[in-house]
Amino acid sequence: MSSVEQASKFVTWYLNSQTTGMRAHERDGICYIVTPYYRTDGNRIAVEVQILDEVDALGFNKVRYTDWGDTLSDARKQWLTPGHPSLDIIRHISGRFRVELSADDRTFMCEGSGGSGQLEEIILAIVAVSGFIEPQRDPEQTTLNQFSNPGESLLKMFEKIRKEHPEPEGYEPPPSDFAKNYKHYLYGFPKEE
Repeated sequence: MSSVEQASKFVTWYLNSQTTGMRAHERDGICYIVTPYYRTDGNRIAVEVQILDEVDALGFNKVRYTDWGDTLSDARKQWLTPGHPSLDIIRHISGRFRVELSADDRTFMCEGSGGSGQLEEIILAIVAVSGFIEPQRDPEQTTLNQFSNPGESLLKMFEKIRKEHPEPEGYEPPPSDFAKNYKHYLYGFPKEE
């Protein structure tokens, strides 16, 4: 297989991976696209699609994509207040992808002829901004923790699992010397002390 054929396979694989899991939905008269991508808070990126009455030079209706304010909602609850210096950084990051922050500093949006490039730009902006926001989060309030109590330590989690799922009959715990005497446990050699 030539290098060009191999590269073409990579391109095909990449394009397929970009669209797998991307679906358009409508609820309460609002059209939105659920993407296969996730913000750093663990939630999937969903983008609202609004078809505008304006027509571009080629006769196509213009489209507005927004994030419904989802990207900044948790940050606003925790630390992002109006006039916060991070808002300028967030505007700069999103601006690099030609995505604007609304006048109330809540919603990301971009308008244009509705091509896939715009959709990609708002997704990339959301990923980049959420990557900036994540380190600023208050770890006590994060919702990413998969355990019921975010402050639960790993040892407590294992202890809880052990209590809920006792050892089966005949189970022998691992030796206290672990692998030091593996030859004794596997082959019957005398134990080293």
